[in-house]
Amino acid sequence: MTNKTFDFDTNFVSVESQEKGSEFEVISDAGKKTGMFIRLAGPDSPRRKRTQARLKDFYLKSGIGVPKADAVNNRKARRALATQGDRYSGETADQFYELRMDDLVAATISWRYPEGFSGPDCTPENAADLYQKHPTLFEQVAGAADDLDRFTTRSAKP
Repeated sequence: MTNKTFDFDTNFVSVESQEKGSEFEVISDAGKKTGMFIRLAGPDSPRRKRTQARLKDFYLKSGIGVPKADAVNNRKARRALATQGDRYSGETADQFYELRMDDLVAATISWRYPEGFSGPDCTPENAADLYQKHPTLFEQVAGAADDLDRFTTRSAKP
């Protein structure tokens, strides 16, 4: 009888693979490949831990993260909303956007342009500027940064 070693790296997403990052190709608003690639760190990478903690704290304090399955949690959610003042002012959405932007900037490791093209260097300031000016780029980065499957190589199952 042969003992096989269980391969955790094939079956689970490691913190190391998330910190190393994964590239994705940016798609234009017309739905075409641009040739620009952005390397992003995964949601459990050390570089994103602080921004993720701030987002989770925001969810909990705003009542977004409170499960609403029972009466006690419904009261907690209502109380959280009541303490926000005018909940229709847009303040909560603005705070969420700022925290999400911080997280996506932290996730951005590098980018590269198609051969023969140049653009702004990959810095936190330039990432925030690009993501703010181009909402569909912001959404693409958000989706890719939170997609755990991007950060692991799964072996083919027979």
